[in-house]
Amino acid sequence: DPAMHMTAEQAAVLEKKKNKKPKGGLGWEVFNEDSLHRAMKKRWEKLPDNKERYQQAKEADPEFYRDVNSFMYGGKGPQCSREDVDRMSYELQEKAERGKAFSRRRKFDPDAEVDYINERNKHFNEKIKRAFDPFTQEIKNNLERGTALPE
Repeated sequence: DPAMHMTAEQAAVLEKKKNKKPKGGLGWEVFNEDSLHRAMKKRWEKLPDNKERYQQAKEADPEFYRDVNSFMYGGKGPQCSREDVDRMSYELQEKAERGKAFSRRRKFDPDAEVDYINERNKHFNEKIKRAFDPFTQEIKNNLERGTALPE
């Protein structure tokens, strides 16, 4: 067991590395449960705490907490104030602005070889090229030169 032959300082350094806070997710890790929970908590902290309005809405509606057997489905419901709607729309606009920073359009290269019929096919062909080009490059060159065909 390597831990038995370790000094206390080495063990502390190793423990510190293990407990280091993970950085932002990469790829599909962006959508895992923990990162979505952290994002929700960030958004939750920005919300104003308005217990008085909550109590008023609860007292105004006798079926504020409905059970499964309630016939009151949908309906009018509590009305949102104009400032709540404005705050929500501002948050959505802010989120869209932050999202623009992470995506960009690729520049069109007029000199690039066109071997696709639409964007989806272009993306697929790029994946195929990454996987198989090292193996098919010689065949492709022979076909272009015309030396691959039997006489």
